[in-house]
Amino acid sequence: MKFLVTFIALLFTYICLTLEIELNFVINSYSVLDDAFQLIIEEFNNYANETNLDIQLKMTYFTDENDGDIGYNDYDKTLKLLEKKKNKYDIFAYDPLYLKIFSNYLLDLKKYPDNTIKEYLDLYSTKDNIDLTEYNGHRVGFPLFLIISVLHSNVNYLRKHNKDVPKTWSELIETTEYILEKEKDDNPDLIGYNGLFPDNENALCSFYQFIYSYREEKELDIPEFDSQTAIDAAEEIMNIKNTISSYEIFKSNEKHIVDEMITENMVFVNFYSSARMPNYTISALPGKKPGINGSIIGGFNLGINKNIIDERKNASIEVLKYIFSENFQKEIIVKN
Repeated sequence: MKFLVTFIALLFTYICLTLEIELNFVINSYSVLDDAFQLIIEEFNNYANETNLDIQLKMTYFTDENDGDIGYNDYDKTLKLLEKKKNKYDIFAYDPLYLKIFSNYLLDLKKYPDNTIKEYLDLYSTKDNIDLTEYNGHRVGFPLFLIISVLHSNVNYLRKHNKDVPKTWSELIETTEYILEKEKDDNPDLIGYNGLFPDNENALCSFYQFIYSYREEKELDIPEFDSQTAIDAAEEIMNIKNTISSYEIFKSNEKHIVDEMITENMVFVNFYSSARMPNYTISALPGKKPGINGSIIGGFNLGINKNIIDERKNASIEVLKYIFSENFQKEIIVKN
């Protein structure tokens, strides 16, 4: 009799486990946000266990280490996964930059037959959020992280040499030249400035951002590429590279930049606001004139693959409802 009871208990446990849905959460690894993604997965799985939700999240990473050709946001590999009609990948974290490309493969949340999702959509219906998550009237995600490019300045070197955070590109060059000259004996490998021109979309974004920072007045739009303003900006980019940086540093990828910041081996860094490092202060990127600058806006949306079966769609909706609930958003902000 005791054996029978044990057998029934084990059988019940097995049935419960087999009924649990394991969802695959696809993320393009971005070093400074990896911990945040891991925290989200862990928090949801704990919540699901506590509430008997029978859903678990499993993370699938694309990283620089897996493939030397992958950038921080490898959209072509994500697209290949989404194009599969029979798909085992459920929830995707994607850059809003590729909203148009991914929209055909993601679930339109406004048309999903679960009325409870509407209140969550309403919470994220500001113009900025709509611009980031809606294409051709189809709402294909929620905005998870929003980040902007800023100037990270090494406060140790600024204090040591009694220098201020630069507000113009000419000040950046002058200050960096001074610090590199003073440090050349003790720290000959010190990097002045990175530029942020890796082999991915960040290079083009950085180029646009720099040209925009060269406009004469705040109210003006980005200069035309064939304008004298754009030509002057391009020449200044080359001047910065040749004076306080190098081709190799300008082309370095995001992981290398983060590694150099961790070791505090860079004086000034053009990088995203999410990379908060000790001994670096953040400010607006410089411009041609003080107070006239530019920035890159990036981040991650979360969307659901529309080619998965209804059972997995329903489970994925439950995940989004938890992640984008007001309580969880407050919690994740506090923990990060």
